[in-house]
Amino acid sequence: MGSNQLLLIALCLIVIGASIRVGVNLFQANSIDQDRISLINDIQSITINALTYRTKTANLGGGKGSYVGYKIPKKLVSNKDGTFKVSTTANKITVTATSGSGNGTVAAAFDQDGKFVAKSLKYTGNFK
Repeated sequence: MGSNQLLLIALCLIVIGASIRVGVNLFQANSIDQDRISLINDIQSITINALTYRTKTANLGGGKGSYVGYKIPKKLVSNKDGTFKVSTTANKITVTATSGSGNGTVAAAFDQDGKFVAKSLKYTGNFK
């Protein structure tokens, strides 16, 4: 084999290796992004459940205008996406989601109307 052919084979191997690496990196970035989006969707579901609790009267098992006393229902505490916990005050709830894939956490706060509190979204780990 001539030196030109060996050089061409070496160049092809480098290009193929670089292409594989770029593909793997794109797949991994997409996977992390999908995990983050799934956790945010789950946080929204928990927030809707908490808002329902807040608006119910005490005799219906609600918080009669307060988030205090809200507990995440067992079916929402964990799923394939991760695990969830809440901290509450009378007019604010903060939901923290921990990724089941080990990518980090997502936390968001919501006000008494269930609206997102500006600048309360926090990411850790690979979600940063």
